[in-house]
Amino acid sequence: MKISSLDRKIYQNYKEARAKLTLKTGDIFTKYLAIQPKKHLELLKNIGGQIPQINPHKTIFVLIPAFYEANFILQTLEALLPKNSDALRFWNNNVVVIILNNYCLRKPDTETPQLVRQFKQKKQFQDIFVINYSFPNKRSNVGYCRKILHDLVILKAEDSDINLADSIFVSFDADILEVDLRIFSKAYKVMRGNAKIDAIQGKMTRLPKGIYRNNLFYIFSAIYDEVRNEWQSRKYRNSGVPKYNFMWNRIFTYGTGLFLRPSVYCEIGGFDGLSLGEDYAIGSKISFLRATGPDSFKNSNVNTVRALNYITVNHPRRDLYAFINGAAVYNKFGLYSHDQKIRKTGIEWGDTYKKIKREMPLNNSNLLVILRTLLDKSAKRISDPTENMAILNRAIQKVKNNSKKLPTRTIYRLDSALEKLNHKR
Repeated sequence: MKISSLDRKIYQNYKEARAKLTLKTGDIFTKYLAIQPKKHLELLKNIGGQIPQINPHKTIFVLIPAFYEANFILQTLEALLPKNSDALRFWNNNVVVIILNNYCLRKPDTETPQLVRQFKQKKQFQDIFVINYSFPNKRSNVGYCRKILHDLVILKAEDSDINLADSIFVSFDADILEVDLRIFSKAYKVMRGNAKIDAIQGKMTRLPKGIYRNNLFYIFSAIYDEVRNEWQSRKYRNSGVPKYNFMWNRIFTYGTGLFLRPSVYCEIGGFDGLSLGEDYAIGSKISFLRATGPDSFKNSNVNTVRALNYITVNHPRRDLYAFINGAAVYNKFGLYSHDQKIRKTGIEWGDTYKKIKREMPLNNSNLLVILRTLLDKSAKRISDPTENMAILNRAIQKVKNNSKKLPTRTIYRLDSALEKLNHKR
């Protein structure tokens, strides 16, 4: 069984947090706050004043880190807020939305809060709170924003009647274009009805509706979607792969469409702020927490994380950036300067997309390049080469089966590139 350096790092962070928790007394929320650095708690208290008293009857906290993403906040809220009266009633009874707007400007961002206030009035949903804070730490990233949001709710609950034991944390990115909102009521029912479910993960794509299919970027993202779906699938886990293999015995988690119990968040040590793959790490750490034997890797347990087939459409800029920069880009994820490049790519993403169509034609050599990039991307998660290649092969087959509008010539070229890649491996 091969284990990636990323997973070993996540495991080390998990073990350190668990060791610290055992030294503290009180309930899990008190213990969790007790192991946080003093400066972190001071920051939470400082920025927490921007949020008024939260209605203690609310149990679903939608937490959105807008890291260099103020331009997308209203678009994201428009996608999230329900349009029909029954769903809106559910939100008014149960949901609070908190956004951390790390605007990082020389002058205060007064426009975003004002626009959000107008949005709340228009949508007849008042429990949307925007925290404006510019981090002085240049190592800050979206993972740190996520950590602050989750930890802030826990701290707020200490001084209020919020019942975290009955609550749900919901993570969404700040640049979403569309959400299948049925996931809210479904996840709520599943987690309320089954105390053994620690988390629920929806599906995610970065392909907006109406995008032209017969081009290199569409094929790249469509295959990548299916690779991500493979990471969440249990279908192949007991066929052709070792029964005890950490890379398969868990559900991969993302920063969008993730529903998580606050108690479990605390048990696993929360988000790894300032670290790589903070959202991905959640699923790994839950697998460690629920391991069925002494070896957390061999005996990792996926059964408490459930994947639901409700799709969120994220902004395509991350896939665009990865596509443009090739496989080498993945070695830089998590770096502050690199993260800013990704976040600034695609604000006018249509121009970048048109440039790709113009300058990177759909031919055999370019298809081979993107397949190698996808294989390297997946290798960051699935380090066994045989399993990784099997995932890519199945993902490509699904794209071919589902993409009725792909011309026969394009499918032939894709098959040819895949055959060449398989041969070289």
